[in-house]
Amino acid sequence: MFALKGHAGFYGTPVTKFLLCHAFVTYFLFRFPLHHLHYLFHYNQDVFAKRQFKRMCLSKLVILSLPDLLFSSLLIYNFRIFERRFGSRKFISHLISTTVLASLIELLVFAVLNRCDIRLGEMPSGLFSVIFPLYVPFYSTIPRVALTKIMGVPVTGKTLNYILGLQIASSDVENILVVGCAVLAGLLWRLNFLMVQNLIQVPRVVANTFDHLLGRFLDSTDSQVSSLPMGATLEIQQRERMDKLEQQMLATAMQASRRMEISRPQPLTPHFQNTA
Repeated sequence: MFALKGHAGFYGTPVTKFLLCHAFVTYFLFRFPLHHLHYLFHYNQDVFAKRQFKRMCLSKLVILSLPDLLFSSLLIYNFRIFERRFGSRKFISHLISTTVLASLIELLVFAVLNRCDIRLGEMPSGLFSVIFPLYVPFYSTIPRVALTKIMGVPVTGKTLNYILGLQIASSDVENILVVGCAVLAGLLWRLNFLMVQNLIQVPRVVANTFDHLLGRFLDSTDSQVSSLPMGATLEIQQRERMDKLEQQMLATAMQASRRMEISRPQPLTPHFQNTA
């Protein structure tokens, strides 16, 4: 079971660090010096008739809205725990496969909408097909621990991420469609629909090549552990000990919460005795 909190910063998450850098750099790049190229990321449901497949693919790679950039960046950072658990190679394979699945589902929805003569506006651009599939493991594997209550509604450590996701999805109907396709793609990946987990994988040689070229720029040290030089085996063992400690602390908190629920005073039941 995943813990809610992991190591601080980007330790063990080079793909997440790259995604965040990519999101900010491309936003400012296409917002200012290359703003005249915005049309490359605009598409609608007429993908088939107008042959907008290239625009549709490009739109999945760049965020053009400042609110979407801020909310998406927070989600990418908060979901970095999955890269630590999956490993960078499996994590990026997950991102690629869910993006492909989300795009195929989106095309299927467009075909249905066109068949029913239902018209939508311009589709949003952003990393939605990368981020929102991660809500599936987030919902199913991250434990729900109540922290407090606001107006009677329990607030957990997961609430902020749900609010951020709803903020992105609820802006208009087009966003809801794209986000819905992405979440469905995450569910299909988790169910290994059509063996997608085996079909779409980053080859190990490609992963090693990128690690050799970019690893020195993307690797981050763990601020929570000693900076003394360690071998790979010792580092892995220490990371596992830290993860187990986090899980034990979380389990203790959950047990304490259950004990508090059990120990709440119950209404007294009157006891009547028969008199002779």
